[in-house]
Amino acid sequence: MPQTVKLNSWEQEALEERFNLINKKLIMKGFKPLKSESEIVHKILEMTINKVNITESGNIIIDD
Repeated sequence: MPQTVKLNSWEQEALEERFNLINKKLIMKGFKPLKSESEIVHKILEMTINKVNITESGNIIIDD
C-alpha cells in the first residue's frame, strides 16, 4: 500500500488552517507545537479508521 496520500487543494488548505489553529492553541496553553500536518492526519486516522463504514447506497460514512 502506498505511504503517500494525495490531497486536493481544499483538503490541503483546510489541513493547513487547522494545523495553524491547533499550534496557536497549544502554544497559548504552554505546550509544544506540532511539527507537521501529518500528525493531525495520523490522529484523525487513529480515531476514525474503525468507524468507517458504508451506507446501503454505497456511500462512505463515519459512524458515531
